[in-house]
Amino acid sequence: MTKKKSEWENMEYSYQDLGNNQEKEEAARDLIIICQTSPEEFWCNFRRKRLTASAYFLLCQKITKYSKKNYPAPYLGGGIDFYRLFFLIAPGVFIPQKDTEILVEKLLELTSKKNYLPSSLRVLDIGTGCGNIAISLAKIKPEWQVVATDINDKALRLAQKNSSLHQVKNVNFCRSDLFSNLDPHQKFDIIVSNPPYVSSAEYQQLSGRTKKQPREALLAPEDGYFFYRKICQQAARFLAPQFLLIMEIGSQQQDRILALAKNYFPAAQVEVFPDYADQPRSEAGRTMTEKERAEFARKFCLDEKNKITNFRQLLDRIIAKKMHFTNMGVVAERAAQLPQKTPEELEKEWLEKNRRQGP
Repeated sequence: MTKKKSEWENMEYSYQDLGNNQEKEEAARDLIIICQTSPEEFWCNFRRKRLTASAYFLLCQKITKYSKKNYPAPYLGGGIDFYRLFFLIAPGVFIPQKDTEILVEKLLELTSKKNYLPSSLRVLDIGTGCGNIAISLAKIKPEWQVVATDINDKALRLAQKNSSLHQVKNVNFCRSDLFSNLDPHQKFDIIVSNPPYVSSAEYQQLSGRTKKQPREALLAPEDGYFFYRKICQQAARFLAPQFLLIMEIGSQQQDRILALAKNYFPAAQVEVFPDYADQPRSEAGRTMTEKERAEFARKFCLDEKNKITNFRQLLDRIIAKKMHFTNMGVVAERAAQLPQKTPEELEKEWLEKNRRQGP
């Protein structure tokens, strides 16, 4: 004799129903991550009653943990997208950030323009975490040979799983504290790293949600510069004659790291590239003869206060403050109100406005 289901077990729910359990400031992208779905699937099925009762209440529990206990969404959803690939994520492993995609983007751009570099490049990824940088590069460039290191055993195990998930055969993972466990005679054409760079003072200002990530993946001694100094000190022994050293940096660290890189690589060309918010984010030193500074399109638009802002930031603000998971149409409606001016016109207008107002 089968047991009769209770009334709630027979009910079905939609993603829209989950909105009632959200704080107003929660971003739509975090809810999508928690639901373990794609933005396209989420919005196409936003009002459809497709969730079973058990799935719905499990998501409600995760959302409560997210909003009340400041738990990161990727830990609850089990993964995150990075450079158009999905990566498994678990507590105890650093969560890849959107701006780190700049490292991959710039690295590929710089190497594609240099025909004197070998086609089969040797790449070292220091502090690989879940393997997002190393695997992204290996997936796009199967002819490259990539070595990825970390001191976090849990991160390395997860990186191996992500490597299997994406079926890459050209990445080797190694437990190493920077260069300590590498063959001293091994040479790399490229060294890439997103090392910890948060100072003790900055760490105190981080959100509770960010602090749920492993402390050692965020915090760096010497006011955040320790790993940059160590990498610059030791990298020369592992770099080929024609090389590229590219690292993510904090938005306020540009000047000191430029000086550091020029001190250890006086003959190299050193540049800093902006992130999606137009803040200094990636520092590259290379033995290249031409200056190839990236021409990122500075796409500005005006917000309600007539203040110039980055389009991505404005869209995030629209999602976080106005949508509340009820109507995707508000994004299209707000976008239609944006001024039809070129980025150059808007930048000129902003500069003239600030020149008139003075400091």
